[in-house]
Amino acid sequence: KTGIPEDRIRQRRAGNSGYVNGDGVRLRMQPSTSATVLGTMYKGELVWIDWSQSNSSWYKVTRQKTNQSGWVAKSYITKL
Repeated sequence: KTGIPEDRIRQRRAGNSGYVNGDGVRLRMQPSTSATVLGTMYKGELVWIDWSQSNSSWYKVTRQKTNQSGWVAKSYITKL
């Protein structure tokens, strides 16, 4: 056992990361432009993508530098 929750392990596997491709990108509580803003991200910031919760327009992500999770519109994330 690693002590790391299973969902975090899945996020860190190959193909589950990306980076923010714009400045001032909002991390939201829910997959909606009217949802509460949890934080602001900037170009080049790395994120983990949770494919099990993402949908056709939004990615559920975790910020690599802060470990904060939320939703980002897919157009603002470039997959690695």
